Amino acid sequence: MNQSPEEKRKQRRTPVEISVKAKIIRAEESLGPLVLSGMIMDLSPAGAGVLLFKMTERDYRHIVRYRATKLIKLRFQLEPDPEPILVSGSIIYLDFLNKVTYTACGVGVAFDELDIEARERIQAYLESPRQQEQHQEG
Repeated sequence: MNQSPEEKRKQRRTPVEISVKAKIIRAEESLGPLVLSGMIMDLSPAGAGVLLFKMTERDYRHIVRYRATKLIKLRFQLEPDPEPILVSGSIIYLDFLNKVTYTACGVGVAFDELDIEARERIQAYLESPRQQEQHQEG
């Protein structure tokens, strides 16, 4: 029996809405990284569910074709902390939400390199009273 992504995760993710800049490293260095804006939709100290905007069908097919290069770098800010969090991870899954317009792509990211300070900042954010209230309302 196949497990869903939720069942495979090491830690439960909390629903959030956090703006993010994503840089996907491509196998063909001559193409350079694919840089996109998006929204983190769920988060834990171990990974995130990200909705990326304006990824083209060609970009999607490139990533699927070169499965060996699944490196993604995320940059985001946890309010009210002004210091951004920078994290590298692996793309675990990706899927277009609309396979007609190819306007948004859901990406599951497992964090590979997350320093202790960033991990603690994420955990503190997720456990903050403000975030707990928003989670219960949503």
